[in-house]
Amino acid sequence: MTSPARPMADDADHAVRALESLQAPALLATRPSIANGSMLSGLTKIRDGDTTLALFMDEYHVPLLPPHVVAPPDACSIAH
Repeated sequence: MTSPARPMADDADHAVRALESLQAPALLATRPSIANGSMLSGLTKIRDGDTTLALFMDEYHVPLLPPHVVAPPDACSIAH
């Protein structure tokens, strides 16, 4: 004799499998949005050296190196 909880457990297992099957397509669908943000960030650094310097002064806080030393090589590394 099966317990009455078994059909509920089977339904839960089925729901979990269905959600797991949607994980890969959902992750794939979000990648263009993330890539777009990264691309725009890189383009901003290339286009405007003042913005790049401001980012290194206000946001990145690279230890031991002043922002005016770090910013130009970073912008150049993105361009290539």
